[in-house]
Amino acid sequence: MRTVISAFIQQETARQAAANLRIAGLTRGEVDVRIRRQGDDPSLGNPVDEVVTGGAITDFVWLLDHLFGSAGASRPDASIADVVREGGAVVVVQAADDEEAARVQAFLLQSGASKQAFIPRQGDQD
Repeated sequence: MRTVISAFIQQETARQAAANLRIAGLTRGEVDVRIRRQGDDPSLGNPVDEVVTGGAITDFVWLLDHLFGSAGASRPDASIADVVREGGAVVVVQAADDEEAARVQAFLLQSGASKQAFIPRQGDQD
């Protein structure tokens, strides 16, 4: 599996892109839209997140921040974490292989993604 992460400045655009991706059938993998809820603080963790997901949402935002740094979502060099932090959303797709990941990335970019990342599977960087 390959993980494709695409950030959208507008949450509704992300939701629509995810729905259209499912309809288009470009992947059989999981398609998920993630947002940062008002008041969540990734540096401290969130008690509700800890109880419900074991901290997965907090950890995800932390991962994005450390992978892509901070710059402010209104700037062209803004990171994916900045987009999420400032009210955007992230579409996360589990693609079967590199070819499928490339199709998904192209589709989401055409659907309005402002930033994208591709996380290689474990062992690809050995």
